[in-house]
Amino acid sequence: LLFVSSLVSPLLARPAKAKEIRKYKKLMTDNPSLGGEENAYLQALIDNTEPSEEQEPEGGSRGCTWGSCLGMLMIAIPSAFDLVATVLMSIGLLYVTVSIYQMMRGAELVFAAIFSVLFLGKKLYKLHYVGIACAVVGISMVGIASILSPEQNDTGTKAQQVIGISLIVLSQAIQAGQICFEEHFMKSLDFMKPTLVVGLEGLYGTLLQCLLVLPVAQILPGDDVGGKLENTKDSLHMIFDTKDHIILITLVFTAFIMLFYNVLGMQVTGHLGALFRAILETTRTLLAWLVGLGMYYGNVALYGEPLG
Repeated sequence: LLFVSSLVSPLLARPAKAKEIRKYKKLMTDNPSLGGEENAYLQALIDNTEPSEEQEPEGGSRGCTWGSCLGMLMIAIPSAFDLVATVLMSIGLLYVTVSIYQMMRGAELVFAAIFSVLFLGKKLYKLHYVGIACAVVGISMVGIASILSPEQNDTGTKAQQVIGISLIVLSQAIQAGQICFEEHFMKSLDFMKPTLVVGLEGLYGTLLQCLLVLPVAQILPGDDVGGKLENTKDSLHMIFDTKDHIILITLVFTAFIMLFYNVLGMQVTGHLGALFRAILETTRTLLAWLVGLGMYYGNVALYGEPLG
């Protein structure tokens, strides 16, 4: 929707601009006795509103150039990264608690720092490396504690905990690559605005999900209805036929939350960089932990975990 609106809004604005230009020209024609300052002011308004020939692309076409079209197609790369990372995180979440999941996602900071130095040419100082080392130690301690005490989390065996944590860490490496790609595109391509990037990623992600992931999941064996890895027909049945449409409402609410999250996150990436965005994203660990405590001590069944 963001992508389509970014293309449609300039077209809708053209008639208003043309009307404004005609109004200014008529005013200058009907009032030839206007003083120099007023005349210059109106001319400046016309020049500022009406596109000049110098701003026209080569060949006189207002359509996208080869460079801009190629740049928009390249957004498919971080879109694929996002899709793969989301799948890996979702599988890993099956075997760990939400608080462990969020704390393990702090690994994105480590990988974002590495990729920023290797691929974006950024320079880190000793203090930065000390902070990264502390993050590695903290993430390792959380992972080891979860593996050594699987009965406390009650989400899986030790082997399942290892698999879940490994998948989450791998997903964070992929997601760090994604935000580094996004920073590179937005800083190297002037027309690549945050809303356009989010819109294109949503478009490409939807196409990849519908044309590749879901068809493959229908074929692979699994525990879903009909012995499939994913039965989309059954999923749609649950979404639309659940009592009070609670699943549908939850999905719509989540979609709007993710929209604002992605747009604001892309703004941070464009202005401050991928590494700073990764640092900000680690703060949600504290919020997830506090919510988990509140739900556990609030006697919310099946959710939350105790202090300690």
